[in-house]
Order: sequence, then structure tokens, then C-alpha cells
Amino acid sequence: MEKDLYNLINEFQKLNEERYKLLKPQVEYIIKNKIKDEHKIAALLDSLLDIITFSHNNKVILTYMKLCLYYYNINPEHAEDYYHYYLELLTENNENTKTKMP
Repeated sequence: MEKDLYNLINEFQKLNEERYKLLKPQVEYIIKNKIKDEHKIAALLDSLLDIITFSHNNKVILTYMKLCLYYYNINPEHAEDYYHYYLELLTENNENTKTKMP
């Protein structure tokens, strides 16, 4: 049973890595071409935040923050919301880690 759980977690991490590989070029394209489609930007931020929730990968966090900063020039209020969502997630994960430690 432990091996099954380990395999499932490993598979989930691989899927998140594949998702990131698909999302990163879209983020780069939006920033490079100065796309202002708020629905697309929000969808990308949501997807990146979803990956960060389960995998604290620095490259995903960096891509998320780059897009947040870019979005700030389009809609500062919503960009700040996304920044705070990340901070809440970070705080939540740190609290969970502290709780689990003896």
C-alpha cells in the first residue's frame, strides 16, 4: 500500500512538471508580447498556484511572481490579490510544517 501511495505521489509530481512545461511558454509569450487578456492571465496564475500548492518548486514560484508583476501593470488590485493568495499558501504550508514537527 505504501508503494502504491508513493507511486501515486510520484506520478502526480510528474504531471505537475508537465503542466508547468506547458504553462511557462504561455506566460513568456504573454509578457513578451504585452498581452493584456485578464482572463488568460488569471487562468495561468490559477494554474501556477495550483502547481505551487502541491509542489514548492522555485522555478514555478518564479514564473508565478513574474506574471504577478506583469499583471500588476494591467490590474494592480487583482495582481495584489494573487500575491496575497501565494502568501496565504506559504503561511499555511509553514504552519502545517510546524504543526507536524515534534
